[in-house]
Amino acid sequence: MKRPVLDQVELNKAKTCKLIITMSPGQWDALLQGVYDAGGVLIEIEEEIPVRAYQRKTTATIGD
Repeated sequence: MKRPVLDQVELNKAKTCKLIITMSPGQWDALLQGVYDAGGVLIEIEEEIPVRAYQRKTTATIGD
């Protein structure tokens, strides 16, 4: 499964979402795709530190 281009959001905004999943850089699978498609936030972790967040822009933000 190929990782698509993801819409990046600010980490601070992402932390308020009710549907969050963490991932490694470059990681992509059906679970991540499902969360992203549902409007959830994907937080990319490097060395146990959150560095980037992604959330689809075309859906309503969960938790707002």
